[in-house]
Parts: sequence; structure tokens; C-alpha cells
Amino acid sequence: MGDFSRSHSLPAVLFSPEELDALRRGDAAAARSLVDRTATGLKNFVMAYLRDEHAAEDVVQETLASACRNAASFDPAGGSFAGWLFRIARNAALNHRRGRLRAAARESVERGGREANGPAEEIERRELHELVRRALDGLD
Repeated sequence: MGDFSRSHSLPAVLFSPEELDALRRGDAAAARSLVDRTATGLKNFVMAYLRDEHAAEDVVQETLASACRNAASFDPAGGSFAGWLFRIARNAALNHRRGRLRAAARESVERGGREANGPAEEIERRELHELVRRALDGLD
């Protein structure tokens, strides 16, 4: 799968064992440190999936909140902490993208599949087409 921590600018050793223990205990300073150290790298990673800066920021926020809530479930035997974070971010990005596709498909059904009647509907149709194309490209 590749070394995401290098390709997305996270340090190889993200947290010391002591910092990880503090995060597991819910320490606010450890949570702030996690955000400070990882937000930019995670956002760059998520942007590759979503190509939407605002959506990527939302997904990163969701990822970091999830990581803080579930830090006790991280098991170093299963891989690095950075890898664990990237798996959370990837899953959140894919869920977000699926949600956008569902919403676009639902909207199309609600319109009754009718052709665009004006410029706004034509733009919506093209955006839906692009979302579907990206989703299909992501299946490779």
C-alpha cells in the first residue's frame, strides 16, 4: 500500500509511547498535539479522494475526533499509529464520497430523471456525471 506517512508529510514516529498513553487517557494536550502534527498531512491525503477542500477539512476533523475517542483501541502490533490514522481518514473520505453520490442520485430520482430545463439544472447534471465518473474511477 505504500508508506503514507512519508508521502503525506507525517513524521515516521508520530507519537512517543508516553504521548500515546496520554492520548489514550483523554489528555487534552495530547489531543491538541495530534491535531497540530497531523492535520495538514491528513488533509493532503484526503484531498486526493475528495478534491474538495471544505469536505476534506470536515473529514480531517471527523478523523481526528474519531482517533481521539478511539485511541485506546490502537494496537501497535497491527501497524504504525500514522497508518492507523490514515486508515481512519481513508474510510471517512470514502464514506463522505459515497454519501455525496447517494445524495446526488436521490436528487436525480426526485427530479424524475427529467432533462435539465435551465443552466442551473445543467450544471447539476454535469456535477452528478462528474461524481459518478470519479466514483467509477475509484473502483479500479
